[in-house]
Amino acid sequence: MNALILLLLVGSCAQSSYGYKYKDTVKEVNEVRELCVTQNNLSRPKTDTIWVPGDVSEDDGDIQSFFQCLFKKLGMADSFNQVNYDNLKKYVPAFIEIVFGEGTDVDKLTEGVMNNCMSLMEQVQVVPKQFVKLRNCGSAYVQSNIFE
Repeated sequence: MNALILLLLVGSCAQSSYGYKYKDTVKEVNEVRELCVTQNNLSRPKTDTIWVPGDVSEDDGDIQSFFQCLFKKLGMADSFNQVNYDNLKKYVPAFIEIVFGEGTDVDKLTEGVMNNCMSLMEQVQVVPKQFVKLRNCGSAYVQSNIFE
């Protein structure tokens, strides 16, 4: 019985500590998130839908403005809306943890998102829409691979 309790404690601690691997990045994303909501005078309920699994509207101007702000302020895109793939890869794990929670295999999922979704960045003409499309692709990829 004591061994079982110890095993459960060790397992839950290991899972919790894994979730904190990107704690500082998650904190930074959340701070910028608040800033983008405020600066763009966006609806809180609408922008909160971004942080749950599933697609968000790619044609919604508020959502596009939010993502454009987020990408630029985090350095994932420059002032010309060119994507900085190194910075994007830095923040993808934080987005996965925020949306899907601690304990997911963030590193493996990040590689999958980067490999499967980057081609979308060249396929969409409207730049702000690219950012939303990338978010939706990443969310779909993680959802389909999280239980493997």
